[in-house]
Amino acid sequence: MRPGGAFEVDLLVRSSRRVLPAPEVIAAADGAEAAARLESLFAGIEAPKLRTDLRTAEMTKHAINAYLATSISFINEIANLCDLVGADGFRVAEALRLDGRTGSETPLSPGLAFGGGTLARDMKALAGIGLEHGYEPALIGGAIRVNERQNGTVLTRLKSVCKTLSGLTVGVLGLTYKPGTSTVRRSPAVEIIRALSAEGAAVKAYDPKADQAEVRPFNHLFARYDDAYAVADGCQALILTTGWPQFRELDYGRIHDLMWTPRLLLDAQNMLDADEMSRLGFVYQGIGRSRAPEGSN
Repeated sequence: MRPGGAFEVDLLVRSSRRVLPAPEVIAAADGAEAAARLESLFAGIEAPKLRTDLRTAEMTKHAINAYLATSISFINEIANLCDLVGADGFRVAEALRLDGRTGSETPLSPGLAFGGGTLARDMKALAGIGLEHGYEPALIGGAIRVNERQNGTVLTRLKSVCKTLSGLTVGVLGLTYKPGTSTVRRSPAVEIIRALSAEGAAVKAYDPKADQAEVRPFNHLFARYDDAYAVADGCQALILTTGWPQFRELDYGRIHDLMWTPRLLLDAQNMLDADEMSRLGFVYQGIGRSRAPEGSN
């Protein structure tokens, strides 16, 4: 409840790419008595507990998501620079996780822009709060712009190999904004498909759990298939856009034989073994995965 009511509670669970066992309980109340009653309700939860006021609780919720979003935009920016100079973005991310000042749980996995509604919503909320008070939150604004630009790197990579997208047949594996959900709204995959279609590419797509009703408004942009092999058949390029674990288990030798030259495999989730995919004959690209010099292992 808002000021004038009894209390409000926010249960905040860190939303990185790993699942942590305990949430933080932020007990927000408009008085000491209400806060004590609220904390007693959650006494059995083994998690850190923090008592605060309503405004601070709301800001905490926005701030946690903004931190995660900024981390994702940061590592994607680093990954893009690594690709330009021939550095290994995954080794950079590994080093950052090992540094105690950054931490092992920070979401530092190069790839596509963050999707879904939560992170983007809270980033825009914080930016709006600043502007309402005459303050420009430049860091948050920069993270938003990096995120908005990140999915465009997929088209840049396709053009670097295929020269033009007009007349190209492109397969897309994954429509949901992340694995383990059926939600397609605000999905990077849909944004990429829309851009491909606008440039004249024919798009084929597959997702194991995408909600039919959510996919329907985009049916004019692509042809949907029932398995990954049907998508690969006749494609010159194939993009892994959602990190479904079953995509890691596909028979990529079979997929290679179904595709047409140049057989570009763009692994936007960095799920696959780059050396193995190259050995199979793909033109393989990840994000931030430029090969390190020999002897650097």
